[in-house]
Amino acid sequence: MKKLILAFLIFLCGTVSGQLYQQSEISLPLNSGQSKEAISQQSLKESNFLKKKLKLSNDQYLQINQINTDFLKDFNRMLDKTLSSNQNIQETEDFMLKEAKKLIAIKDQKLKILFTEKQWQIYQAKKDVIEEKFLPGIPVL
Repeated sequence: MKKLILAFLIFLCGTVSGQLYQQSEISLPLNSGQSKEAISQQSLKESNFLKKKLKLSNDQYLQINQINTDFLKDFNRMLDKTLSSNQNIQETEDFMLKEAKKLIAIKDQKLKILFTEKQWQIYQAKKDVIEEKFLPGIPVL
C-alpha cells in the first residue's frame, strides 16, 4: 500500500514536471497539473466503477462522487503546498506520504459511513485493485 501511494505521488509529480517543462519560458505558479475538469472526470470514473462493483444506490453514488472529488481537490492542494516548499527531496517524500495516508484515511471514514456492511467488506477486499485501476501509467509494485 505504501508503495502504491508513493507511486501515485510520483505520477502526480511527473504531471507537474511535464507541465512546468512545457511552460518553461513562462513564470507561472506551481500547480498540481490537474484542472477542475480533470479532477471531475477522475472522480466520475472511480464513482462509476464503485457503483458497478458495489451496486450503489443513486444517493450513495452522488455522495461518493462528492467524496472522491473532495479527496482529489485536497490531494492536489497538498501537492501544491508540498511542491512549492523548500524542503529537501527526502523530507518532501516523507511529508507527501504522511499527508496522503491522512487523506486516504479521511476518505475511507466517509465511505464507510455510506456503505452497507457488505459493500464495505467488498471495498476493503478490492481496495488495492481499485486504487491500481485509478493510477493510470503506474506499474503494479
